[in-house]
Amino acid sequence: MEVLEDRVLKWIALLVRYRKFNLKNPIATKGKEFLIKKYLLDVDKFDVVRGYRADDCYFMFARSFLNNEISVEQLGKALMLGKLGDQYTLKSKKAFNSIKFIKYIDIDTKVYYEKRLLRNKEAADEYDAVISKINSNEKYLIDILREHET
Repeated sequence: MEVLEDRVLKWIALLVRYRKFNLKNPIATKGKEFLIKKYLLDVDKFDVVRGYRADDCYFMFARSFLNNEISVEQLGKALMLGKLGDQYTLKSKKAFNSIKFIKYIDIDTKVYYEKRLLRNKEAADEYDAVISKINSNEKYLIDILREHET
């Protein structure tokens, strides 16, 4: 069974490989390179990739981890907050050909935009509670880099 830390670091590696990050310090830059080298999965062979979401809210959590502001444990907890759910990425013609349009439903954008804002605010508030609890035994990016120095 895969350890949560490995799952989180694999997700971060995918994120830093395919999204642009504003890296604040040399630890973040070195961490990005390390995560890609050590944890990046070759997703080219997959038709569908399922994982943690990579929306603005989760992206904020990932940026905090890369900038050595939160531990990998805190990041793991943060990824479960706010009922934001998983994200699916269809990567191949086979995957796209496997889905079928059934119907659409008109929605009131004002109602659902408000719900989205509330969901993101709840996740951010929960995140603040998670990061306020400091445990000196938790691993930060700098600790992970030090563990793998040769």
